[in-house]
Amino acid sequence: MDAETGAPVEAAAIYSVRRTRRTSKRVGTSDANGWTQVDPEVLGRDGLVVLAPGYVEKRERARLRDVTAAAHVVELQPSFSTTLRVLLPDGLPAAGIEVTVRPQLRGLENPEPLLLATDIHGETEV
Repeated sequence: MDAETGAPVEAAAIYSVRRTRRTSKRVGTSDANGWTQVDPEVLGRDGLVVLAPGYVEKRERARLRDVTAAAHVVELQPSFSTTLRVLLPDGLPAAGIEVTVRPQLRGLENPEPLLLATDIHGETEV
């Protein structure tokens, strides 16, 4: 959920992170209503990392007490963004270009890349 507006956050990637092995595994992706299902055992044993475009990475420790809870709400803080502009060699905007952004995050092995496309002005927000 967006920490400022309370709105659901769609397409947030949820990873479990085991401290003992320093490994990570994607365990869910939030739907249009901001919901996903994660095995309660994961919530009790592993830490969670939640990634969503436009939000600051959120890390949560394992919560052994909460494994029987019906819902676990994670509040995500909006992050700053920057506009990326892609130009052709002649200086004109490159519309419809696919841009791949690969996040580099500590503790996560190979997080999935973000796929973005430029608009008619050759811009996309990262």
